[in-house]
Amino acid sequence: GKFIDYWMGRFDSTDDRLLVTYEALTDGITGPDEAARIANFLSKSEGVDDPIASEAIPCVWRKVVKYKDEVPASSEQQNESRRRLGAGILGQEAENLKTPIRTQRSGPTERPYTPDMLKSMDEMLSRLISDW
Repeated sequence: GKFIDYWMGRFDSTDDRLLVTYEALTDGITGPDEAARIANFLSKSEGVDDPIASEAIPCVWRKVVKYKDEVPASSEQQNESRRRLGAGILGQEAENLKTPIRTQRSGPTERPYTPDMLKSMDEMLSRLISDW
């Protein structure tokens, strides 16, 4: 609750904050729309000019969030891509480009909460709803 109290109290206007949930951002249906909301929000910030073209957002979202689900490219395609991306890079950085990137977006999908934990969360969320 303290985290939410801090950020909600720090900005006077709802136009100055954006609430994004992990579940909505990583969902296959709502994710691209959430990414568009983030891009739109950021574009309103001073010094940020069109962070990304709106038609490219779903593609970028898919590459960043869902790339683990994609069919892997052949070794030759991966090496060619790395050569282009790694042009002019030497030493350890060049070696790092040879290592396949794996997402860290995995883990348990169930979160076993005790009745006391659920009651505590319910009270905290009720207070936050009341306050904000």
